[in-house]
Amino acid sequence: MDDKKQLGELIKRIRIRNGMTQTEFGALVDDSTKSMVSKWERGETSPNSHRKAILIHLAEKVGINLYPNDEVEGLRNYIEREFYRIYGEFVSKQLEEPNEQFQRAVLALNPEQLREDAIQSAYPTYSEQEVNPDDYKSIVYNYLKLRINGQVEAYPSSDDQIVNRLITEIESLEAKLFLYYFTPDGYKYNMEELSTKQYEQLHNILDFTRFQLKNLSQK
Repeated sequence: MDDKKQLGELIKRIRIRNGMTQTEFGALVDDSTKSMVSKWERGETSPNSHRKAILIHLAEKVGINLYPNDEVEGLRNYIEREFYRIYGEFVSKQLEEPNEQFQRAVLALNPEQLREDAIQSAYPTYSEQEVNPDDYKSIVYNYLKLRINGQVEAYPSSDDQIVNRLITEIESLEAKLFLYYFTPDGYKYNMEELSTKQYEQLHNILDFTRFQLKNLSQK
């Protein structure tokens, strides 16, 4: 859809159907400001590709097709039907050659999430392009190649990398644990079910594990 005003009217309709103010709606769309949402609705600007993907998801929840493009809709339907078959073909072909890094990375992937991501990315990626149905399979294949190869490159391939990755994940857990019990300003929530003693025990477990991992990485 090239008409910004028409797109803006659809975005406004999505927001109203979701029963939200511009501030509330913007917070859902990658923390966009009220001013940004207002400019979208007036057709002055358009959201970027990442925000378009979020808007498409919000639109689908209230029965609105944000980017009516028959070719892209056909691609989405194709992904829904054929994704797992193509995924299986891709993985089997890659596993014909012994590559332990690839095997480890693939086992860590979630095919259901990959499929959902592929469906959601179809509109923002191809809404302004001509998509030939003959290219549907290669589009999905290239998407898988990009995602899985990216996973292979990001996956830890040495003892030190694994330890450092675990330390980072524990630090993330410590931050989450804090927010389960306390406000960002450090005040404990007054819920009776939340015990400061339990928080301290859990925090000590994570802190001790992180300490042990750091010692291991220094040996």
